[in-house]
Amino acid sequence: MIRGRRLWRAGLAAGGGGCAALMLGLLSYAQDMTPRPPPTALTALPVPLDPARPARTSAGALDYAGGLVLSAGENSRFGGLSGLALGPDGKTVTTVSDEGQTARFEISLDPQGRLTGADNLMMAALHEGGVALGRIKQRGDAEDIAAAGGVFYVPLENDNRVLEMADPFDAAAPVRRMALPAEAYGLEEGKGLEALAAADIGGQTMLAFGAEDGRIWLCPPQAGDGPAGDCRRIVERPPAPLYRLTALAHLAGSEDFVALYRSLDPLRGWRARVQHLSPGPGGYKTIALATLASPMTVDNMEGVAVLPLPDGSGWRLYLLSDDNFRDVEHTLLLAFDWRRR
Repeated sequence: MIRGRRLWRAGLAAGGGGCAALMLGLLSYAQDMTPRPPPTALTALPVPLDPARPARTSAGALDYAGGLVLSAGENSRFGGLSGLALGPDGKTVTTVSDEGQTARFEISLDPQGRLTGADNLMMAALHEGGVALGRIKQRGDAEDIAAAGGVFYVPLENDNRVLEMADPFDAAAPVRRMALPAEAYGLEEGKGLEALAAADIGGQTMLAFGAEDGRIWLCPPQAGDGPAGDCRRIVERPPAPLYRLTALAHLAGSEDFVALYRSLDPLRGWRARVQHLSPGPGGYKTIALATLASPMTVDNMEGVAVLPLPDGSGWRLYLLSDDNFRDVEHTLLLAFDWRRR
């Protein structure tokens, strides 16, 4: 994998790139089993919503509340991030990576609540059965993270599974596999579970499992390797052709969710769509909130988190991108406010 980093330049187009050779991954595997000291500094550079129109402040129904391009030291293995979970303070971010890592950092806001910085980075290897997952994508390709009831849930692609753990940073903490929706066991390798949200619905914890092809199932959490019972499919497909589901977040106090979708093609580059999923007669309906596309600031968006605004007027959304450890992609953290109108 390419390890270099370039700082954000306004108007830089994202896209393209190759993948790591299998032999490189095999040679690096043993080294990756040894925990490395985490970097102590996280570089966070502000970015506008639209470099071509710096005064632009909204995208669809969402108001821009600041954004950052994040980077760390050359040897930190910071990158490849997918999914994010916010701590109770609304400022502690926990995320996971394509290389079986977890990262945690703190964001800072100005008096108006706009995202202005990020620091205090910690990193560690994810573990299952006391063994670090490592860089081999067959085992360690974590795609999202959700938190509920004092535990975290992490879906992993390729070896399609969901892990429940008390703390991703505690290698000694018990980890167990969760039962999946029956249809999820037949997902194609590399196109498995991309999204997961934990929700309190009517006083009961529920897990929303999302596949890359857009199907979403709602099930109670159950441990085990067999199909989960009492599941129902709530969404059938993405909102538009060429889009793929990458992340889910629950809207507290409701049965609603926010879903993040991404698309990539040579002409338009990266695009992202944010959708509101709301229950209705016959199943959930999807309502478009925003589309991010060039020349706006957008990349390979793979994480979403939602929390209520302090004044109760709506929701704060954070979107996170996966740079795939490529120079032409970036780790973006973008903040948006979705206010009731």
